[in-house]
Amino acid sequence: FTVVDGFGCIIIFFKYFKRYELKYMLTEEQKEKVMRAMEPHMALDEYGRSCIRNIYFDTDNYRLIRHSIEKTTYKEKLRIRSYMQATEDSTVFVELKKKYKHVVYKRRISMAQSEAMAWVCKEKHCHADDTLDVTGGDIHITESYEGLEALNLNVSGGDIWLCASDDGLNAAGGTDSSGTTGGRDGMFGKGMPSASNGSIHISGGSIYVTASGDGIDANGSIEITGGYTVVCGPTQGDTATLDYDTSAVISGGTFIGTGALGMAQSFSESGQGVIAVNVGGQSEGTQIGLTDSSGNEILAYTPELSFSVFIYSSPDIVKGESYTVLIGSDSGTVTAN
Repeated sequence: FTVVDGFGCIIIFFKYFKRYELKYMLTEEQKEKVMRAMEPHMALDEYGRSCIRNIYFDTDNYRLIRHSIEKTTYKEKLRIRSYMQATEDSTVFVELKKKYKHVVYKRRISMAQSEAMAWVCKEKHCHADDTLDVTGGDIHITESYEGLEALNLNVSGGDIWLCASDDGLNAAGGTDSSGTTGGRDGMFGKGMPSASNGSIHISGGSIYVTASGDGIDANGSIEITGGYTVVCGPTQGDTATLDYDTSAVISGGTFIGTGALGMAQSFSESGQGVIAVNVGGQSEGTQIGLTDSSGNEILAYTPELSFSVFIYSSPDIVKGESYTVLIGSDSGTVTAN
């Protein structure tokens, strides 16, 4: 466990392994043959004769199990597992199991059942009064007010998945104006002058944000130079996928953002192409596609929340080039800025 800046942000680093997982249906006769073949080489351990019990966790709209059923390229499961009938003091395992291109990656940590349930279910977030540096590890915040917050927030690595009732990433500290009347005027505005010196810098890592307030909110500036960032939400009109006062610059990495239209902002500057489109009111589960002028697929993505705005930038997008955006069964051609 690592405590960041002493402000109660606990980041858990998991040991993990990866494997190819192949499963076979055996007859009783085949099972006996396999058991006899294994006997000279393997000994029964403490879990050899046990009853595996699992509690699986999911989002409100069952995103994890839907991805598993759809057999997507990437899927994951979060569960608490025991090998016995567990009591509050029994040792259980909190496991994060991922599968990517047929390779299974599993991370787990052991603790008492009471601690495991509190860790998975309790509202929490990562906060620092001044600077919060996230350099690695797995951070999964299932419920929070603001997910990661500090005056200066720097993300250079890690696998971050968070759900926030207000802002996902926030450079201000404390409560801001998300979800209230005010802010910017006009579609995809460029920000307004501010004396705030808050900053968010993303240079690496994988970030997935689901937010009811602003997805990424800086009372100051936003800079993205690397990593893979996905922002899903917000859906209400007075919040935005990106919310900044002075500037939002992207010069590297991949950014995928969907959200509401009313207060929408895109990047103010970019070193790579940016696509920002008003797609009208779309329901959750509407698929987004993006192809280049030759018809090559660049993106296939399905937001789990309703949306009216789609923002995308990656090194594959070239300024001035034309691309086709597909929203459900509709499509249109846009030019990257």
